[in-house]
Amino acid sequence: MDAYCDTRSALCCSVCNSKENLKRCGFCKSSFYCSRDCQLKDWSKHKQFCLQQRTENETKKQNNTTTGLITSPSENIRNQSTDDDGCCCKENTSPSTGRGHQEQLHDAGIEFDTRPYKHSDFTKLSPKISTQDIARIAVETLNKQGHCVLDGVFSKTQIQNARIDIDASRENGKFEMGRLAGGRTSAEQDKQIVNNNIRSDEIYWVEGSEESLPGVRYIVSTMDKILIAFNDYLDGRYFINGRTKAMLACYPGNGTYYRRHVDNPNKDGRVVTCILYLNENWDAQKDGGVLRVLPSNAPTYVDVAPVANRLLFFWSDRRNPHEVQPAFKTRYAITVWYMDETERNLAKQDLAKEEQVLSDKRGEYELAAHKKEKAELCQKIEDAAEKAIALLSLDELKAMSTVLVGQPDPESILGQLGIAPHIRGKLLKRLQKL
Repeated sequence: MDAYCDTRSALCCSVCNSKENLKRCGFCKSSFYCSRDCQLKDWSKHKQFCLQQRTENETKKQNNTTTGLITSPSENIRNQSTDDDGCCCKENTSPSTGRGHQEQLHDAGIEFDTRPYKHSDFTKLSPKISTQDIARIAVETLNKQGHCVLDGVFSKTQIQNARIDIDASRENGKFEMGRLAGGRTSAEQDKQIVNNNIRSDEIYWVEGSEESLPGVRYIVSTMDKILIAFNDYLDGRYFINGRTKAMLACYPGNGTYYRRHVDNPNKDGRVVTCILYLNENWDAQKDGGVLRVLPSNAPTYVDVAPVANRLLFFWSDRRNPHEVQPAFKTRYAITVWYMDETERNLAKQDLAKEEQVLSDKRGEYELAAHKKEKAELCQKIEDAAEKAIALLSLDELKAMSTVLVGQPDPESILGQLGIAPHIRGKLLKRLQKL
């Protein structure tokens, strides 16, 4: 405790010793800060004490002892926060960590919005609607209200196939507890923490192209096509050219949840969150598990029940704080975040100053051409070149060799002779062996 202000004798900021606007660390409930900046500056030193103190607090609770709340002469510090037991320096609807995959680092989480469930009739798509039309409808709706919910993008069989993949992955132990990331793009695994106060789901990160997961692969491939088509309707505001890995999520009932957060509070590149739900016969009133979107620019809220074949899009930034309310039946979803080229490049420039740019867990993938597809295409070109050269007789090869002798740029001469670009390199190597 040497590095920290003794809160039992004098309430002050643990960094600058200010006594104004103090709020308590919601994780250990022992240290105080006057601002979010001070809390972040102190986290590297405070982390060990914070985790230790929280363990001690939990032990005391188990022993039925109470530590009480520290109060200032005028009011209880707890009441200075807009949310119960939250991390210091909360802002309106969500705390701002200044970093991380989701906008919460180590606080005790925001209480759920307790307003009643609000049913909405979302857009039902006609069968065989084109990818281009889906993209147009989604972008138009996003521009109007910040989110878009579409029912019926996939067939029942396609949804069932994805569920089969996810069920098999869970049975094989692929899922792990959801983590809160401390780095700007979840790249810093040593800063990732499990905090069941904030989220209690189970997740499995996949590339979305695995042959062992054909159902998931089809879903993610379709999402990719839709989001690429977004570019035709975004009027240059964003240019989507990448995505994260796909997150397979399971809330295994028993009241599991994810408290209110923002996906991308710090401009890490993610611009659109895309979620597909896979839950047949879901009753939101009985089963819970509703995703509640609380738009930052409106007092209202939108409830999205996680029913099967429901596709949700929303802007990933601070415009859309959201929460997954407690689920009382096993709840499945596939989530992918899509990136804007300009914002992602700026984020990479910032991250270049740190040790690691890309996350080993989430990763980053080109949408236009995956590495595997590129490799397969290159191999086909190689095979075609070898077959074409094999058809040439020895006399033809010698004649070509004679033409190329002494030429400064033999490859361009082959081009003038009508030899295809993908054959020239291998042909030159063959001629050199004559």
